Amino acid sequence: MRFIDRTGELGSSNEGYKIRIKTYRNANDIDIEILDENKYTIENSTYQVFKYGNIKNPFHRSVYKTGYIGVGEYRAYTRIRGKAVAINGYKKWCAMLERCYGEKISSKNRTYSDCFVCDEWHNFQNFARWYSKNYYSIEGERMELDKDIIKKGNRIYSPENCCIVPKPINVILTNSNAKRGDFPVGVHYEKRKDRYVATCNIANTKKARYLGMYKNPEDAFYAYKKYKEQQIKTIADKYKEILPSSVYKSILNYKIDIDD
Repeated sequence: MRFIDRTGELGSSNEGYKIRIKTYRNANDIDIEILDENKYTIENSTYQVFKYGNIKNPFHRSVYKTGYIGVGEYRAYTRIRGKAVAINGYKKWCAMLERCYGEKISSKNRTYSDCFVCDEWHNFQNFARWYSKNYYSIEGERMELDKDIIKKGNRIYSPENCCIVPKPINVILTNSNAKRGDFPVGVHYEKRKDRYVATCNIANTKKARYLGMYKNPEDAFYAYKKYKEQQIKTIADKYKEILPSSVYKSILNYKIDIDD
């Protein structure tokens, strides 16, 4: 059979990229170049793959039109008993992107309406490298990615602003201002008694603690602030020996403000 050198042949991938055969050794051994700004080459592929466009561009922004897998050592999935299972770091990365760019979450939860992910972390490889370096586990606890502890009020997911903490700490520091109404956090107005009531959720429960009635919303807020900050300190001390020291100090210094 006469050898046909198909080097230079052009095609299209199913993701919509122009592709080119960069090197053609035989039908079962070709290198395919993706003709975008990254010029990534898939080595040792086949002509059939090229012909049908079954090419995955690692720089294709496939996750909420923002994130891409990139090129590197970190994988999104592993195989367990023959099934593909998402790796923990990949699940956290996807959840982070969903909070910032997922239409369903951003439309329902104003907490994330103006949050975004730094350009560096659009690439999964960069996020996975940071996550692998900073991850630690606590028996029986679910670990969460947090963007507010190191820098209160932060809206950017980035290496310098984020940390990993057990879920109880993440929950107790979650800002619920979208639900509180017109008064300071922890305060509501009791019309019948013409007083302002301070309450605070008890950590890791669905119960609320009554903190008293006050003549003005400011005094009610400061009752809430005192109780809440003591709860935060108590839960931080519970994990003191496990938390990274910088994270522990940030939690201890966390303050509740009236305009939160």
